[in-house]
Amino acid sequence: MTSVADFIKLQKVDFHNYIQLGMSYPSFVTWAGYYIPEFDDKQKRLSKEFQDDFISFARLRIKNQKDMQNLFTLSLAEAKADSVNHIYGVINSTFLMSEELSSCLEPCLLQIKKKFSNVLTVEPVLACNPENLSSTEAELILKAVNDKLMAEIFIFGNINNKITETCFQDFMKELNENHIKKRISLSSLKNPSLQLKALSFCNPSSVFGNTLFAEEKEITEFLKKNNVKVFFTPDFSEKENSIENLSRKIRCLLENGVSVCLGSGLKLFYGSSLSQFSSELCNKGGFSKKEVESLLQSM
Repeated sequence: MTSVADFIKLQKVDFHNYIQLGMSYPSFVTWAGYYIPEFDDKQKRLSKEFQDDFISFARLRIKNQKDMQNLFTLSLAEAKADSVNHIYGVINSTFLMSEELSSCLEPCLLQIKKKFSNVLTVEPVLACNPENLSSTEAELILKAVNDKLMAEIFIFGNINNKITETCFQDFMKELNENHIKKRISLSSLKNPSLQLKALSFCNPSSVFGNTLFAEEKEITEFLKKNNVKVFFTPDFSEKENSIENLSRKIRCLLENGVSVCLGSGLKLFYGSSLSQFSSELCNKGGFSKKEVESLLQSM
């Protein structure tokens, strides 16, 4: 048996942390100044509708750069306490689309990078949903990555619905021409052939593994051939995403020569730090401490 303490003292990479909600519930309440009566921070499966409403409400609480900076700082401080020394901080593109928030985003990111520079490397990742992608949003996203404000783009939602649309095609073409890294989630695609179609179109550098058909031969072959990294988080919102099932997927990918890494995801919703997730992979997933340590060092 391994304890959470075994991993807390290990320097690690958090490959996917939603820094707008990557903190514990008590920390969030301190920042927000209110409680959510329906919120159960011990629950592993909060409905998608509840999550969306919570995220929208939290965003409305941000009025200026200080609010935004304090919110992101909570996530980064908790990551630092967990001995994370490199973090990919995911931020939703809606921050760019809000007039009052978009002007705050760049100085906010510069400030938090400076604040944590001696202990934590922060690489911002901009998350966008192509189902809502307008030409205006596409331009703002491309400007953010070309100006080096963002290190990568995270694309989620039903990608296949947009493959034939000119706006999305042009957006992806520009990302490819500028060699901008893309990570994707295929959670909305519920069969292997649809996931493979999206993988082939997007040609990502990494893909969210929890909902990936990771044991399908064609998918593992594509991932290995194209050097696509697969990342897992303690997101158990889907019923099939038990720690045992995630462990089986990770084991299959590793045995087929695919690179795997770990992130903390939405700590506010799923209540698990990277060290807690790592301990569970050992105690319930059958991995050795050494195996999980190698996943925590992967970038």
